[in-house]
Amino acid sequence: AKPSPSPARTARPSTGGRVTATDYFAAAVLDDPRNRETREILSTLTSDERLMQICNIEAMEQLKRWKAGFVPHNIVAYAMADPVMSAKSMEATGAAVYAAGKWYRLSFSCAATADLRQVASFAFTLGRPIPHREWEQNSLPELVEGDPTD
Repeated sequence: AKPSPSPARTARPSTGGRVTATDYFAAAVLDDPRNRETREILSTLTSDERLMQICNIEAMEQLKRWKAGFVPHNIVAYAMADPVMSAKSMEATGAAVYAAGKWYRLSFSCAATADLRQVASFAFTLGRPIPHREWEQNSLPELVEGDPTD
């Protein structure tokens, strides 16, 4: 039997800067009573939209736990390239994440359970900041820290 990961570790770095998650958080976030409205909205979405939202939530949570002081405020899965979707997984090689006043390149792969309620696997690579001059052409909004805008 494989030893279970220690609770303090949420992800392990692998080659090429890719981080592979060992724990998943989107379901717990959605189970929080404060997120009842979000759960209700998710239930009305198409499968592709639901998959994208649960994977975006997972991306935010993984990045928060990955590096102390890195606080993501927004994720755009289709910023630099459209994600490749299947029934239960997505590969977002051209995503972007907003943190500390900057948009950063982000690539992630995410697979969900058959009911699209939980994440089954997740890995990401955080890249360099995207130059401000490229924000508009990639539909990346100007945000203010703490701005609740999605």
